[in-house]
Amino acid sequence: MNFANIKFLKLGSTPVIGIPNSLKLVICDEQLLVVYFLSKERTIVYKIDFSTMNYVRLKTMGDIALFSISIDLTKKCYVLSNPNRWGYESNSMYYTSVYSTICSIYSGDDKKLQKCITLPAPLESHPTSVDWKVDWCFRHLKYEIDYSLVE
Repeated sequence: MNFANIKFLKLGSTPVIGIPNSLKLVICDEQLLVVYFLSKERTIVYKIDFSTMNYVRLKTMGDIALFSISIDLTKKCYVLSNPNRWGYESNSMYYTSVYSTICSIYSGDDKKLQKCITLPAPLESHPTSVDWKVDWCFRHLKYEIDYSLVE
């Protein structure tokens, strides 16, 4: 990271946030999203509108899926565009914890529980191991390198 190139954004219409460590920044399709976790089933997703420099609350997530893993009091958050291509559902939030193999899937519109699935645990590790759970939504890509970006 080149610290000389850090720019701070001056944004208007700042939403009221109760617990600052409940915010996660993710980028998807050249959009900066702010995910605010109220609870595992309730999230608010904002998009940063760079033309107006404001937060815009999303009523629907459209063709993206959010993936969240709870690690004690913190959360990791990932986003995937065109999730159907990878076997996931658009406009959905996938939530799990390092202490569970159950993944709850919530609708991005009304935040209602849609279904629960069981994640496969690798045989060589304990089911509550953090190592295998942090990248659970992209396990098929874990050891692949995309050389298309290399000149």
